[in-house]
Amino acid sequence: MRKFFASRGFKILAITVCVLVAVSIGFSLFGHMLAPQSDLLGMVLSPFQTIGNSVTRSIDRAFTAVGRLDTIEEENNRLREEIRGYREQLVEYDRYKRENEFYKQFLEMKEQHSDYTFQPATVTARDAADASASFSIDAGSRDGIALHDPVITKDGLVGYISQVGTSVSTVVTVIDPGLRVGALVSRTRESGVIGGDASLLSQGVCQLSYLTSNSAVTVGDYVITSGDGGMFPSGLIIGTVTDIKKEQSNVSLYAVVKPVVDVQQLTQVMVITDFEGQGGIVNE
Repeated sequence: MRKFFASRGFKILAITVCVLVAVSIGFSLFGHMLAPQSDLLGMVLSPFQTIGNSVTRSIDRAFTAVGRLDTIEEENNRLREEIRGYREQLVEYDRYKRENEFYKQFLEMKEQHSDYTFQPATVTARDAADASASFSIDAGSRDGIALHDPVITKDGLVGYISQVGTSVSTVVTVIDPGLRVGALVSRTRESGVIGGDASLLSQGVCQLSYLTSNSAVTVGDYVITSGDGGMFPSGLIIGTVTDIKKEQSNVSLYAVVKPVVDVQQLTQVMVITDFEGQGGIVNE
């Protein structure tokens, strides 16, 4: 609005209106003092008087409209602030909803595994260049977390704690080539070792190694933790078999396993800080 009042067009318009209004007022006040022969002058000025009155009314309406525009602008600004506030509230609501669902799952797992001690945590950072999908969480030693603690969700195994800080930790996932987990095929009870493989990273899968050449494992079988070595509790679901292949030696087989947890999409996890039989780490 300031630009409008400061514009050259507005100044010309204002001067014109002032001149017309002055002529109109002068004619109204002093017209009776003019001699009869001034009727001709009155006839000449009459159209200007009419125009002046019309312009005055138009300007009045324009100023009224400008005032309304200011009011509308203020109202729009107020509504924008309200909408921004509602959006923030909606974001908070979504966050609380997710957290409530997560803690509900946490309580259900606590009921199922009374020997587990949990520490819930939120994923805070990922390394986009890390194909093995390791990530950081907002919990550390002050929360009771220690090196090699298992990390899970309600669906199954995620990985383990590879680095511990005071308030932050790093998680290595099941598709990492450095991870080795004692495992069982749930249906056949055949044992093997789950680990990541560099050639499988791009597919987001891992492999169950050391299956015998006459293994009965088939596509669709579930693979779970065996509990051997004491790093992970037994019975945690790792994934499902998607393919069976021969090792290079042709002496044994290995199964390609798709994790039940999408490690790339995690936002919240649970760290098992203590469980019955907890001990050392399985060595490669």
